[in-house]
Amino acid sequence: ILKGGTVRIPLASAVPLRPEQLEVIVPPGWRAALERDGAGGLVCSVAAPAETDAREGRIRIRTRPDAPAAAELTLNLPVLGAIGITLLAEPDGGLCAAFRNNGAEPARIDWVFELLGTCPMREGSYRLQEPNPPETFLRGEREGRATIQPGETHRARVTLDGFHPLSLYSVRVTGTDADGRAVSRTRYAGGFAAAPRMDAAPVIDGAADESCWRRATTQFIDLPEQVFRFRRTDAPWQGPDDLSASWRAAWDEEALYLFVSVTDDVLRTPHADSRIWDQDGLQLLIDPCRTAAEKTGKIDLAVSDTPEGSRAWCYLSAHPSVATGPVAVQVAARSSANRRDVELAIPWKLLAPFQPEPGANLGLALILNEDDGNGRVGFNGWFSGVHSKQLDLVGDLILR
Repeated sequence: ILKGGTVRIPLASAVPLRPEQLEVIVPPGWRAALERDGAGGLVCSVAAPAETDAREGRIRIRTRPDAPAAAELTLNLPVLGAIGITLLAEPDGGLCAAFRNNGAEPARIDWVFELLGTCPMREGSYRLQEPNPPETFLRGEREGRATIQPGETHRARVTLDGFHPLSLYSVRVTGTDADGRAVSRTRYAGGFAAAPRMDAAPVIDGAADESCWRRATTQFIDLPEQVFRFRRTDAPWQGPDDLSASWRAAWDEEALYLFVSVTDDVLRTPHADSRIWDQDGLQLLIDPCRTAAEKTGKIDLAVSDTPEGSRAWCYLSAHPSVATGPVAVQVAARSSANRRDVELAIPWKLLAPFQPEPGANLGLALILNEDDGNGRVGFNGWFSGVHSKQLDLVGDLILR
């Protein structure tokens, strides 16, 4: 529903109902009415105020005591301004602001991008409350003006000049309409990893011998700043031969594919089922709503060897259709000396409500849990937040 707009909601019922047998509960300042439509059904009209900071309006439609049946319907309506802004990350340090005209008349928009600060990776995490001054600057359409027709979208792009692949950047874009009303979107962006689209699904066999893997950009977990220890007294990281990895991503309509090549001098995997996070293995924190101002949830997924073979376990789900517990992730691994290559196929249905398409932006942190024989002491990661479940600490994986 648009701010100041009205939406008509058709209602169907197996039991005939009159408008006076229903009541509609709306947020303060909103209005609602019930009437019959021309076909004998019912329509609920809901009007939102023109001035509101709400991002969502909850509408409850329920039967009154004298109705022949008892029922209740809850609808959560996203509240849109006349101009909507989506801020997307793009590969190689790019950012795209998509300005959409949600109204019925042409709209003029003036925009400006701002780089608010930089958060470098330190000891395997980020101190968002202690940002550094911007270490780079924005190139491209940092400021501009466009007239957008009803229902259409205008895109403006900038790039972070010389961005660091492990830093998080706080970026804000503000759009102002002809009446001086401003809308802003602020988000963290980092990593800017790209996942190419596959022409055919790979064979999940622990070998990256398909052509798509050669087209995928390689990311690395091999630097001191990527090491997190729960206690300073725990065994320190001894370098890439102790624990490190490279990884790549690809996708098709069915799944997200990851290939992770891990070097670990001591591989210890004594646990099974829900305890696989507490040993050597992979763990992912995924934001399926990276561009949304309001998050529906987060996904916490671990993959590890167990005494019964490779297993995947979901600890947090972002959608009611996805249950926590063991999940159907295809896993295959190959080992040689201290190296272990792990190939994964994660069905998109496990990453709901994310919708895969070229340009879509998935938030991702990937860590290597570490246990050299005295219990899990920490992890090495590509971005962070898995331990704290904090989505602001993840990087960006962009489908292309």
